[in-house]
Amino acid sequence: MTAFADQGSPVAILFAATRWERNAILRGCKRVQRAPGSPPRWQVQSGPTHIELVETGIGLASAARAAVALHWDGPAPVFVSMGCGGALSVRLVAGDVVVADVVVDAEGARYNVDPAALKWLERCVPRAATGAILSVEAPLLDAAAKQIAGRTTKALAVDMESAAIARTAALRGARFVAVRVILDDACTSLEASSASLTALPLQAVEKRLADLAKALVF
Repeated sequence: MTAFADQGSPVAILFAATRWERNAILRGCKRVQRAPGSPPRWQVQSGPTHIELVETGIGLASAARAAVALHWDGPAPVFVSMGCGGALSVRLVAGDVVVADVVVDAEGARYNVDPAALKWLERCVPRAATGAILSVEAPLLDAAAKQIAGRTTKALAVDMESAAIARTAALRGARFVAVRVILDDACTSLEASSASLTALPLQAVEKRLADLAKALVF
């Protein structure tokens, strides 16, 4: 986090949609304490500064509400959209990491990432794939739909929060970047039920999220 040591405290805010993602990220962190207030958030000490982790809830609307509700003193922190995503490229497999160089939504709007934050992420995760991340309102469950979305948008991965976080960051004068660990590949169709998740490599992806958090915080 030394790249942002001059930006005040917190230097960055990580946004995770679900409790499962949040817990995985926290396992990669040390010196953690729960912060008061809403939305649910945790402070993570990183040298002389600290970052925060916010649990937003799933979806664009939930992510926007959480990002709007945050307050800080001093310069605006870097907003980091973080968690799991689905692959839109057949070259990606579960556990791969995608760093966004741009975020796009279903209407074609494009949200640029901060160049310095992008370089920071690429240094922290040198084997990550860099490319576009698509944000959608509803999950893409069908393999054919994921591959069509990938060809249409040129995005590598899909999530349901990054566009809202990027939009709110721009409105609040904060820098933005996004990083996702692939949970389901582009050739795998999922059912709209929790049972379909049991076939996914949850433990391996959970460990990858924890390792990613460790790389970003220390």
